[in-house]
Amino acid sequence: MKFCSNCGNALDNNNIITSEQVEQGKTTLPVVNHSQQKKEGSVFKSLISLVFWGFILWLIVPIFLGNLGIGSSTKSETTERTADNAIVQENSQESSSSTVTTSSISMGQKNALGKAASYLDFAAFSYSGLIEQLKYEGFSDEDATYAADNCGADWNEQASKKAKSYLEFTSFSRASLIDQLLYEGFTSDQAEYGATSVGY
Repeated sequence: MKFCSNCGNALDNNNIITSEQVEQGKTTLPVVNHSQQKKEGSVFKSLISLVFWGFILWLIVPIFLGNLGIGSSTKSETTERTADNAIVQENSQESSSSTVTTSSISMGQKNALGKAASYLDFAAFSYSGLIEQLKYEGFSDEDATYAADNCGADWNEQASKKAKSYLEFTSFSRASLIDQLLYEGFTSDQAEYGATSVGY
């Protein structure tokens, strides 16, 4: 069996064309243009290569840019703004009209609000007691008042928590418990509520 020297295809005896037949024009079989096949093959290979490398770049470039920090600042700024808004909304009063966005508050107000939230997580405060504590921490009267106004605290609930904490420490009569809550800065109604909530 013989093989085509250009394409390597097997040729049987019926498909063998001799150079004499070509010169005499006695061939009935079509002559394959191997150079055209090579061009088509190389174009196809180039196209496959282009698609492959384009796909690789499509995968790698965003990762590379992300590691450099390009394009990620907007995402992180959006995340920070969303987190700040969530904290403010979580700690704000129940009515939607009192919801505060961080874009309209100063840095001092934002930090005072955060500090107020952290205080209220572990201890009970009256409205005025929270303001005084924030002022003791170095916040201005304006920032401390802003934080107390917007922290979302239920002052009756705070009076109840404070009354419970006093009774865990020592015994009080109803009148002395109310007096102690008034001393802490709770209003008369809040102090009454606190005493009633613990069973008085």
